[in-house]
Amino acid sequence: MSKISIGIDVGGTTIKAGLVEDNKVISEVMILPTPSSQAEFIDALSQIVVKFDNLADSNTAIGLAVPGLVNIANGQIMGSSTLPFLSKIQFNELFADRPITFYNDVDAALAGEVFANGLQSENVLLINIGTGLGSAFYLNGLGSWQLDLAAEAGHLKVIPNGRKCSCGGDGCIQAYFSGRALLLEAREKISREIASTKALFDLAKAGEATAAKIIESNASLLGVAIANCVNLLGVERVIIGGQIASSFEVFSTELEASIKSNIFRLKERKIIIEPSKSIGLSGIIGAGYLVSLSGK
Repeated sequence: MSKISIGIDVGGTTIKAGLVEDNKVISEVMILPTPSSQAEFIDALSQIVVKFDNLADSNTAIGLAVPGLVNIANGQIMGSSTLPFLSKIQFNELFADRPITFYNDVDAALAGEVFANGLQSENVLLINIGTGLGSAFYLNGLGSWQLDLAAEAGHLKVIPNGRKCSCGGDGCIQAYFSGRALLLEAREKISREIASTKALFDLAKAGEATAAKIIESNASLLGVAIANCVNLLGVERVIIGGQIASSFEVFSTELEASIKSNIFRLKERKIIIEPSKSIGLSGIIGAGYLVSLSGK
């Protein structure tokens, strides 16, 4: 009999959760705004657990995907630049009556993509674009979560001495192609009234020239960063995840052209570049599936 678990995907703006069984979300997805304090965050998690305990049982294992560095061996959240208060929470004490496992959010999202879509025999790179830009890889049957490695493609340098990144460095791709970066540039060059990256992509779809140029020029830089990853890791499939993946068609042509023009010996390789098939769900699926495998 397959195990049911609670998958919780913590993002910079929302927390999404659901019951996971057999690599699928089997419940309605619960969405809450991401709190800005430790106490509010603990309260939000308690709301999630209470809801799904009523649907499953009070012993259901919890898989938690969080933005930040995670020590998988001891389940400790070592630090998060997005939500600094996470490292101060003793989750094992908070949910002492049940199994709980922690994963980096992009690692969990990649696990969701791989296992939900039957990609276990492939070498895969996930570029997850939300507020920031994260990445994870799956090579020869091993995921970055198993190797305890932090795959930080968002901090590959694409412009020497370029824009300041939230990490403190200069010229990182995250400072050019991420939700935060695109929105800042759109407000500077088009209008301060642009409320979201979705609004920017909608403008580009409607033919607004500046919006299209912002997206295309930065997608070209993203292509350079991804090509560097392909050259280093030798992956055959690149998945674009995160909410921006829902607008993949807006920047796919420029992105694919940039990737292919920068990959070493492209003619001898077969590269698939595609949007996520599980947008909004892959982190929940991955967190829930991985905790079901952990034996906890």
